[in-house]
Amino acid sequence: MKRNKLRVLMIEHFSSSNNYSIDLCRELNKYVNLMLLTVNDSNLVKEEFNFSKKLYGSSKENEIIKIFSYLKSVLYTIREIIKGKYDVVHIQTFRTLPIEPLVYLFLKPFINRFIITIHNIAPHEGK
Repeated sequence: MKRNKLRVLMIEHFSSSNNYSIDLCRELNKYVNLMLLTVNDSNLVKEEFNFSKKLYGSSKENEIIKIFSYLKSVLYTIREIIKGKYDVVHIQTFRTLPIEPLVYLFLKPFINRFIITIHNIAPHEGK
């Protein structure tokens, strides 16, 4: 009996300049059914895995639009997790620390396995 591939949602807030995550997604997609949720200013055009550019990524707008765009992306993430019925949700670093952990705590009943990768917890560039 053939086993279905795991459904994995990868949430990447900084992929427009992050080759590590793109390479990780390319490799991971060989073994799982992958969906990458990434920033709206991502340079992804065509990949061998599914992706959606729905997360807030630009910092060029005024403060009101930034807040609205960020909240819209949080709501989209909630909707994707609930409707997608993923086996694993993997987030690459929180964008806004006080808000997002609470969102994922609220979503716990909809997440079978939750993985978070924290990068650069202590600043180290240029100092």
